[in-house]
Amino acid sequence: MRRVHTHRLRAFLIAGLILAGLALSPLAAVAQQQDGGLRQQLTALAQQHAFIIRGLDRLSQEPASAMTGDLRTQVSLLLGGYNFIVLEDGQGNIREIQILGQRSAQGNNPPAVQYNPPAPPTPAAQYNPPAPPTPAAQYNPPGQYNAYLTPPGDHAYAIKTTRRGPHHHVEAVLSGPNDYPYTLSLLIDTGATTVVLPASLSSGMGFRREDLQDGWTQTANGRVPIKRGILASVKIGDATAENVEVSFIADELLGTQKILGMSFLRNFRMSLDDKNNELILLSGSAP
Repeated sequence: MRRVHTHRLRAFLIAGLILAGLALSPLAAVAQQQDGGLRQQLTALAQQHAFIIRGLDRLSQEPASAMTGDLRTQVSLLLGGYNFIVLEDGQGNIREIQILGQRSAQGNNPPAVQYNPPAPPTPAAQYNPPAPPTPAAQYNPPGQYNAYLTPPGDHAYAIKTTRRGPHHHVEAVLSGPNDYPYTLSLLIDTGATTVVLPASLSSGMGFRREDLQDGWTQTANGRVPIKRGILASVKIGDATAENVEVSFIADELLGTQKILGMSFLRNFRMSLDDKNNELILLSGSAP
C-alpha cells in the first residue's frame, strides 16, 4: 500500500513540475528577451508578429524596456527615442518598420549637416589671394555663396530662401510618376525624414493606389497616418535629386504646410545662412 502511495506521489510531483515549467516558459522567454537588450527585443517582436524590421544597426546599446498594450503601442514605447516609419498591409497589419535614426535632444530632430569653411590664415602666415576665376567659373556677388570656399571636386548651389518668422522656405519643382512638374514653396525641416506633401496632391502627380504604401509616423502631436511613395525628382535652383521619398498626409492634419525633409537634403552637405537668407548645398561631384 505504501509503494502505491509512493508511486502516486512521485507521479503527481513530476506532473506538477512539468506544468510549472510550461507555465513559466513564456516568462522565461520574456526575461531572456529583455536580457538581450532593445535590439533583441525588437527582433523577437518582429518574429512573433511576422513583420520586417530595418535599421537595427542604428540602435544604440540600450537595455530592453517593459512592453504593454497592443503591438503599435509596444513599438511606440520601444522606439520612443528614435525616428521611424511603420508600413502596413491592406488589412492594417504592420508589414515593415524602418528605424531612421536617434532623435536629438533639441526638438527630437536629427542635427543639420553643417559645412565649415576653411579657417582664415594666421597673421604669421602669408596669405596669397586666389587667382581670378576663369570665364567658366563665375564669382558669386555678395549675399551668395563664395565659390572659393568650395572644396575641390564639389559643386556649390546657393538658393535664396524666404523667411517666415524663424523658418526658411524655398521654391522647388517636384515631379511624380507622370513627370508633371509642380512648383511649390517648401519649408526646410531637417527634422522631417522625407518630403511631406498634402494628400490632395498625390493623384495630380500621377500616384495610383498601388504606387503608395500605407503607414504611420510618430510625431510630437502623436501618431499620424501616411501614404508613402517615390517622387521622380525634386529640383531646387540647379540642385536636383531623383527617386526622393515622399510622405502624403491628410490635408486637414498638414494644413497649408509642405516640407522639404532629409530624403532630399541627405543627398548634399548643407548649411543655412540666416544672415543672407540662403540655403547652401554642396554635392560630391560637378553636374
